[in-house]
Amino acid sequence: MIDRLLSLFKPRVREAVEGDDPRRLQVATCALLVEIARIDSQFSDEERERIVQIMRTRFRLSEEDASEILHAAEEEVRDSVHLWQFTHLINNNFSILEKEEVVELLWRVIYEDGRLDRYEDHLIHRIASLLNLTHKQMIDAKLKAMKS
Repeated sequence: MIDRLLSLFKPRVREAVEGDDPRRLQVATCALLVEIARIDSQFSDEERERIVQIMRTRFRLSEEDASEILHAAEEEVRDSVHLWQFTHLINNNFSILEKEEVVELLWRVIYEDGRLDRYEDHLIHRIASLLNLTHKQMIDAKLKAMKS
């Protein structure tokens, strides 16, 4: 079943899912950040900069590496069929605490412009569900993001 689903994706996505490239989780995480940033049709330079900063901090990356991952993630999002390909990687490789941190990072991107759009709200609920997190875990991540 998974092989059939993966065959729908471009070969490079399939390789990223099946391969041992340590950056595949970084790209998957960044892709979720990109998706949440662009869901309100306003992917601003500030949101882009915020994502690069988040990636630098979370994964201890250089500015150049974080920018490359952002570019790769934007391509993946543009070519993706579903969020499953990203959340699947995260589910298989991150602990519950790491997944909660991903959701916290998503909330930080959402609140970069100071407001919560209804599409952002819907998407973060969907992503949290795909990451097998409870509503409480999602709200706790939101509260942490709002404090920082």
